[in-house]
Amino acid sequence: MSIVSTDSARPIVFLTRKQQRERWRGISARTLKRWARNPVLGLPPEYDLNGAPCRRLDEIEAWERSRVITLADQRARAPRIERIPASKRNPTRTESKRTRKGRPPTQGAAAE
Repeated sequence: MSIVSTDSARPIVFLTRKQQRERWRGISARTLKRWARNPVLGLPPEYDLNGAPCRRLDEIEAWERSRVITLADQRARAPRIERIPASKRNPTRTESKRTRKGRPPTQGAAAE
């Protein structure tokens, strides 16, 4: 159950840590604490309501919207990585594996 403040005309809804974890698909309590300590994520501050640490719902929703925009920007700016076809990969790599296993190189077997 959410904690609601009725001090103003529009009620302010607070979510406990358990409700926050449920909101974010059941993340662990440890993950929520890590997110709170990470300044890069910018999670909204906690309020202490009668000993229960809570966050305001409107601040959480604003933070979620900003995270979606930030992630979309990062993905758009990320460099594209092209996969190298197997035919163009370094052929000496397989030869070095064979010599590491103690097999004689192909040239040495032909010399005998």
